[in-house]
Amino acid sequence: MAYLATSADFVQRTYRFLREASASPSKWPSAQVVDYIDEAQASICAELNYLQSQWFVNTSASVRRYTLPPDLLTIRHVLYKPGKSTTETYTRLRQTSLGSLATADIGYDASGTATTWALGGVAGGGTVTLWPFPDTSAASGLFIVGNQTPESIGTSASPLPRHLLSLVPLKAAILAWEDLGSNDEIARYRDIYLARMRQWRLISIDMSPDATEPRQFGDIDNDFPFSTLTRWGRSTGGPLHW
Repeated sequence: MAYLATSADFVQRTYRFLREASASPSKWPSAQVVDYIDEAQASICAELNYLQSQWFVNTSASVRRYTLPPDLLTIRHVLYKPGKSTTETYTRLRQTSLGSLATADIGYDASGTATTWALGGVAGGGTVTLWPFPDTSAASGLFIVGNQTPESIGTSASPLPRHLLSLVPLKAAILAWEDLGSNDEIARYRDIYLARMRQWRLISIDMSPDATEPRQFGDIDNDFPFSTLTRWGRSTGGPLHW
């Protein structure tokens, strides 16, 4: 069998962890296993900060809530540019909660240049609420840095590098055993998965394809947005202008 080269390879490898024959499964039909694989792959991308990407969302005057792109998996940073001028730069917004935005002491209905964002949800996707809400329109108001949701393994090849591919069937098997409620199998495979995940984290902290050195984003409210193995520092140049 080819080493996890096709979706069938992922399915067969997962069934091996489930101790079932892929041709005649008794507990998990193949469609369900594919769902577990897709969920596992998305989980690994989020945990390792892989498939890092960027999205632009136009803002409008007097509008505070904006729908997030459907392929956005996790948000790392939200930046905002209040005007159309090419000389203006993006500034990083601080994250809060919708409940905090609604408290009377900060003036929920205030308008101006946004400084804060809160994550919300609506049917069919997530939203970002800005405070204060913009008092001017912008050509490309929000600049979102985050992780992209990987496509289903049934329609596209896995975007993960070879050394991470084996984590996907292992994580998918854990999800399947969790649904079945088999604590012994969950504990056994989870220990293996965590040990391998720790190994790759030690070797390379950040798996993002645009990184030139091992690094990891800091906390949302940290003025130093990334850390390396040896230092904390601000990034220089580039569109973020930290």
